[in-house]
Amino acid sequence: MSNEQILSARIDNSFILKLVGDVRVPLCKTLDECVQEICAIGFNRLIIDFSEATNADSTTLGLIAKLCIRSKECCQVDPVLYAPNENMQRLLQTMCMDQVATLWSEPVSLQADHYQSHAIEPCDNESALDHVIEAHRILMSLSDDNNERFSDLVAQLESCEAH
Repeated sequence: MSNEQILSARIDNSFILKLVGDVRVPLCKTLDECVQEICAIGFNRLIIDFSEATNADSTTLGLIAKLCIRSKECCQVDPVLYAPNENMQRLLQTMCMDQVATLWSEPVSLQADHYQSHAIEPCDNESALDHVIEAHRILMSLSDDNNERFSDLVAQLESCEAH
């Protein structure tokens, strides 16, 4: 049984998005819907909490980068990526997520009275492919290393999309 979840909570004018478990491509539609929802409601502080995430794939990180970029554009907020786990910190740094958010690893109290669990929306192959391409393009825009790392993948996926 999988334990992956996307949770969210509002505390005053702060918004917390919490990723739980091994967050991968099958959650991309749900995560992208959360990005749209979060940016539509507005906030003064955004925290993306990786404290209970065991892993996040590059598609997830690309969509998180999208959320961070959009939060700066729509709400003038510098998002915080909270990752107390050393492996998750290293992953976020390697993917250049510090280009779009502040990385935070020190203990912090994120007490929310109630987290809303987001139902996992099924994602068909075509929609998943679109999300994967978009997420990787965003990651590619963050650094030359990411551009080199993902350019072949994106080219291959785009050729699949054309067929």
